[in-house]
Amino acid sequence: MTPARRAAFADLVTRFCQEVARGDAVLVEGTTATRAEASAVTESLRRAGADARTLYLDDEADAAQAVEEALWLSLTGYVSLRTVGDKSAANPRPSPNATVRKLRMTARKTSTYLPDAVLAERAGLSLAALEDYYAALLHLDAPDPVAKLHELRDRQELLLAPLRRASKVRIQGDDTDLTLSTAGRTWVNSYGRRNVPSGEMYTSPVESSPHGVIRFDVPSYNFARRVAGVTLEFRTGELVRATADEGDDVLQAQLERDAGARFLGELGIGGNPAMSRFLGATLFDEKVAGSVHLALGKSYPQTGGLNDSALHWDLIKDLRGGGLISLDGEIFQQDGVFVSA
Repeated sequence: MTPARRAAFADLVTRFCQEVARGDAVLVEGTTATRAEASAVTESLRRAGADARTLYLDDEADAAQAVEEALWLSLTGYVSLRTVGDKSAANPRPSPNATVRKLRMTARKTSTYLPDAVLAERAGLSLAALEDYYAALLHLDAPDPVAKLHELRDRQELLLAPLRRASKVRIQGDDTDLTLSTAGRTWVNSYGRRNVPSGEMYTSPVESSPHGVIRFDVPSYNFARRVAGVTLEFRTGELVRATADEGDDVLQAQLERDAGARFLGELGIGGNPAMSRFLGATLFDEKVAGSVHLALGKSYPQTGGLNDSALHWDLIKDLRGGGLISLDGEIFQQDGVFVSA
């Protein structure tokens, strides 16, 4: 990231994503690979009056502090700055307890993966091209990046109107016909305050409602090995069949983590038209307009979800080549194009 873009990024995180007020306590989680950006964000937060501290997750002592319950109970927000290369490196870290896991999902968070060589290779881009793409998604070269993100917010808010009225969602496509209930659940407009970049609308489906089958055609890199071609079948909410063309043993191991891993915690619909390609990182890929994703495991409490698990694993399906999302029997999206608003 160039110095100018780094400064714009730090300012965006401080003013827009974290909306820092004097006296806020913000944790910045970084790594050696993101040290320059973590330092810039920390200093920007401090200039705005926050009590900001930085922990580097590839440092053993810092990684241990990063899961301490007392620390998380003291925070008003946190910023996670990592790269895909950090995640794929063999570097076991302490696991957070249930309280910390909940706070990580409900606190005022800002999470991103910064461009690196590993992600560039997955995406089939040069590192310079990936950095330009990332900067364009956050409008870091624009005079007012926040105004551009508000345009995304307003576009998605129109799409959320029919989603909030509906109680039954049906997803159809290749090897897919799945219905879910979202009755009584809250839909969230995610446009860049928490995930950076963003562009999705998400909720937690009623836990007993998923029924049918869905095949995910976008590979997942959430664990040490790639998982691809995942097919899930549900009956009255519970997962009754799960297979993967690649990494099936990884899939089965994750499903055994706890009882909640076999239920859905999230339904998300990608809404960012600028996200035109899959890169090989869930944080980006689930935002592609024309995609849908479901998460196995923990629900978001702020959406009304009740499922608890140590797992929250987003799996993504591309609907642009012949898919359909219907709301209470009315077409909402066809072939990746929104037709209802």
